[in-house]
Amino acid sequence: MESQAAVLVLTYLIFLYGGCEVCADCDNITQFSTQLDTLLAEYDRESPPASLVIIELDLDPRHASIQEDTSTARMLADLRMTWEDSRITWNSTDWGCESALAPAERLWLPDVGLVNAAATGDEAGLRARLTSEGRVTWHTRFDVNVPVAMQLKDWPYDEQTVAFKFASRGYTLEQVELELSDDQQQATVSESGAWELVSVMGTRAVWMRGTDSRRLISWQVTLKRRGAAHARASATVLFATVLLLAAAMVLPPEHRHPLYATAAFVATLWLISALLRLPSSASTPTLLTLQGALCACGGVLSVLAALVARVAVFTSTPPHALRQFVFTASKICKLSLQEELSTEGTWRAAARLLDMIVLAVAALVLFVLTCYAISVL
Repeated sequence: MESQAAVLVLTYLIFLYGGCEVCADCDNITQFSTQLDTLLAEYDRESPPASLVIIELDLDPRHASIQEDTSTARMLADLRMTWEDSRITWNSTDWGCESALAPAERLWLPDVGLVNAAATGDEAGLRARLTSEGRVTWHTRFDVNVPVAMQLKDWPYDEQTVAFKFASRGYTLEQVELELSDDQQQATVSESGAWELVSVMGTRAVWMRGTDSRRLISWQVTLKRRGAAHARASATVLFATVLLLAAAMVLPPEHRHPLYATAAFVATLWLISALLRLPSSASTPTLLTLQGALCACGGVLSVLAALVARVAVFTSTPPHALRQFVFTASKICKLSLQEELSTEGTWRAAARLLDMIVLAVAALVLFVLTCYAISVL
């Protein structure tokens, strides 16, 4: 009894590793394997199964990420292809088996591959599943890097879309027709790292290669950055810069320069650190624009504060038009002039009026930038 069991196990292992693996519901593994070998003995793997072969494609990503230093997207995936081959059919009742696995190198295989980048495929040891109706399903695995035009407007919550295009290299549209499989498989993607898969969407088009037309299947793979740490750090620096500018605005003009300069310096440091880690892209991150605007605000406000302090100590005779303008404005803005017509009083009033205008414009600009930053973050 034990010897019979050992023989059965040995026979199963021989067929498992030596040629074809059949499904568990086969009545007689040995008989089916012999029949399948006989069927494939007269099979011509160089010729397509029909004048027009319709192949259904399905992409199953295993891992996807963005290599920011090289502006490329890397994906490990399985490409599933299914087609009909009338030369490989059998009577499931007589053979006692509905489907089986056969070595892919013994069958006709479509030369469908990636056409917009170089891919490293792994087809060694892969087998195709055959059904009694002549339906063939074959998986090919590949590792590919595709260039990406980085769109960083929404950084660090940006999404990058990468196109992976597949077509037949040797068969025209009249010989091989590619279709998207209706039986879309759920992608099983490694979610470790800074990127996560959002969606995989396939489209069909026609690819002209010289004078020949071929069917092109393109999968748009969308990846989203996991940038929570970048977002919190950027928000902290941005709002700290706004607070420094706002705090400086409540001080007298002659005491504002240190805070203005500090705010501009903080924004500049963030810009430098961000530029060192951001890749080249086709768009500018909104946070980069906001920090650049705050850096410019700090510099401009520092210059205007120095101008206000300088105007307040002028001793030269002011122009008559300036004197009249200041006198009129003092009644509207309540500049509280003690000696409206004196030289020193005119210049001090002009400086005070200029300071009020600068503060009003600066407050409006900071309010708009802050609201915009909150909407972005």
